[in-house]
Amino acid sequence: MTEFIRLKVPGIFRVKQKQVSLSYKRRAMRRYITTLFLFFLTMQLMAQSTTVVKKEDSLYREDQFYIGINLNFLTNSPQNAKRGGISAGLRMGFLRDFPISKTRKTAIAIGLGVSYDQFRHNLLIQLSENNLPSTFGIIPEEVSLKKNRLSMATVEIPFELRLRTSSATNYDFFRFYTGVTIGYTFWHKAMYEGGGELISSTSIPEFEKLRLGATLSVGYDSFNAFIYYGLNPFFNTSAKTSNQETVTFQAFKAGLIFYFL
Repeated sequence: MTEFIRLKVPGIFRVKQKQVSLSYKRRAMRRYITTLFLFFLTMQLMAQSTTVVKKEDSLYREDQFYIGINLNFLTNSPQNAKRGGISAGLRMGFLRDFPISKTRKTAIAIGLGVSYDQFRHNLLIQLSENNLPSTFGIIPEEVSLKKNRLSMATVEIPFELRLRTSSATNYDFFRFYTGVTIGYTFWHKAMYEGGGELISSTSIPEFEKLRLGATLSVGYDSFNAFIYYGLNPFFNTSAKTSNQETVTFQAFKAGLIFYFL
């Protein structure tokens, strides 16, 4: 009997030791979860109880900085010229807000910004020698085309008429902004890679550096749709295809714009 007890007792002890260990871990886990819950609950209550009451500013201004992203499309393309892949752009800048109503819900704005855009297409642009016009030719479909794009960077002066539902203490409001943008393209580049060739063209003589466009942004709070329509083509009337069609590329941009401060 004594030997039987000696054989069984150690096994029972190990079982009890495991049960105690598991029970301790469960209690520790419950305490940990409870502590975390109480911590987050306390932080939430403190945040609610310490809400800052902002003093109303009767001379407030809205939306003086902006940043936007957009997809780019080409309109008024020559015959057989088409878009090639996704083209995108980025714009950012500052707008000085000038309210023109007592409620400050109507305003005008003028500012300064910069944009960078790429337009992918199937029109090969090459410079010519001896001051001859550049050539604009449709790239044959059988050519193994890796890239063909027109890139540009532009300094912009936007003008806007602004209608909104804001107030001195309400930062979530509807907005309807429309206007025009005058720009000057200080850098542009046509890049082609395909068929074993790499062609880079800058300072294209037919390129129009002055940019004019109509803009519209509509939205609520942080999310605002943005549209830009180019009012003048990228190239002057000297830019013609081999079929003597005038290259009247114009820009259409659609995306999102975010205003702050």
